[in-house]
Amino acid sequence: MNATNNAQQRALLNQQSGTFDSRGERLDWTYYDSQDLAVAVTEFTLFQAGLGTAGKTLADTNMPQNGQIPQGQKFKIHNISVFLSTPRLASADIVSLNTLLMETSTEFQIVNKRPMGQWTLAQLMGAPLLAPLTPAVAGDNEPFSSVGRFVGVYPINVPITLAALTPFGVKVVHHTAVAAALATTVLRVCLNGVLSAQS
Repeated sequence: MNATNNAQQRALLNQQSGTFDSRGERLDWTYYDSQDLAVAVTEFTLFQAGLGTAGKTLADTNMPQNGQIPQGQKFKIHNISVFLSTPRLASADIVSLNTLLMETSTEFQIVNKRPMGQWTLAQLMGAPLLAPLTPAVAGDNEPFSSVGRFVGVYPINVPITLAALTPFGVKVVHHTAVAAALATTVLRVCLNGVLSAQS
């Protein structure tokens, strides 16, 4: 009889459990941050200014705090996505874009720890061959002769787990200065994974 009652209680508790319940919540979540590129800036770290600070709106970031996961949360990162929004480019600027992708490194950092990962923008964006084409007819340029299949995310083989109040950032270094034609390009880095939080 006790076994039957225990099974019924477990079934009832299971029905009362959902995305939001007394234990908290588990969400498929993305934290993102953005930066306008500039010729004179060769290095910066993303996720250091939260929403509403340093003039950042929800269009720029959804980080609730500066440089750390909030109290009551744990974030397990499974994927990274990178997006670039460039100004209108002339044919000659495609070489500068290729250089930007190949000569810019990114590094996931937790303060006082070794890097959790290092990648170039070309690797994260899935651009294995960067070769400008000279058009037969002016204006027919294509930016790349071959690009990787874009799947939206770069999977991390060993997920990065950020506990509450863990200070972290994504360091971006341009090893070749950003070309003038690419100034004001917006770089956005998105960290996707499972967010566990207290309700």
